[in-house]
Amino acid sequence: MIAAAASSALILTVASQCARNMIQTASIASAAAAAAALQQGAVTSLSSSSSSSSSPTILDDLLSSTTTTARSSSDSNSIGDSLRKMNRADLLRVFAESRAPTPEELDEIICGSSDNAAGVMEWDGVLLDNNSKIMDLSSNVMTHALFGGIVLPWRLVGSGRKKKGMWKGKAFSSSSSASSRGKGVNRFGGRSSSTENNDDTAAQQQQQQQQQNDDSGFCRHGFEYSIQDSKLLPGTNSLRLVYSKYQSLPISLWHSMNDELRVVELNTSTSSTENNGNSNKEMVLIGMGWMGWSGGPLNCSPFLLERPRYTPLPTTSS
Repeated sequence: MIAAAASSALILTVASQCARNMIQTASIASAAAAAAALQQGAVTSLSSSSSSSSSPTILDDLLSSTTTTARSSSDSNSIGDSLRKMNRADLLRVFAESRAPTPEELDEIICGSSDNAAGVMEWDGVLLDNNSKIMDLSSNVMTHALFGGIVLPWRLVGSGRKKKGMWKGKAFSSSSSASSRGKGVNRFGGRSSSTENNDDTAAQQQQQQQQQNDDSGFCRHGFEYSIQDSKLLPGTNSLRLVYSKYQSLPISLWHSMNDELRVVELNTSTSSTENNGNSNKEMVLIGMGWMGWSGGPLNCSPFLLERPRYTPLPTTSS
């Protein structure tokens, strides 16, 4: 009886927190749409009078604070630290004020440079504030435990199986073959004794080759990426990651999973030697992820991708 009451209370608490997230997202998305309409001249009488006195946006403040800080570390680390300190409402506003990558930036995201050969670009991932301790805990459990493969008790013991499913980020694959472009996979800490998923992407193949004798990580849950209309902010574009194709069962928790990514480009430029030979720009990616069954884009969870590293695919000798 006590256990049932406690479970009911927990479910109601999580449901109320999800509803709070959804209301917050809808409010900020509505405000972002109104601001975009104003900027595009939909309200010309106001735009002309407010242009000279408009206050800086939260993204302007973020970039300004980063570029005026003494750089004992890289700019991308500095802006990542700033995003880590933000609450969910401000993260949503940063996302709304950011933009989808240009074709040139997409090349940098997936392979470091359009000049690079086929390979894999790894990005480190960090979960950001999700509005409350309960929602933060929910995001951590879903991402670091369930998403990484720790689902049932008997999968944690026996047969020498060790699955440490801490989410580490994402890997994007690039290839000279058009059929291989647009695929990626999630990265996790620990070692998986088998793939157990249909993530047969170039990114996963590369990861498996590198980690064959390494217990530090494994890959799971592939996705296809492309620039599409945003589900979170309709009428604008995001880099969309869609997972349904790589889930073998429609009843999978992750079948309806989507991520949206946008570029936070720093007001600085770096040479290739200063950025691991990867890119001429410093950028981080702010993301929002959700599942259809848990509230869809209105109940999205913020995350950050930073510190990209490019690895060419190994050449095969004939």
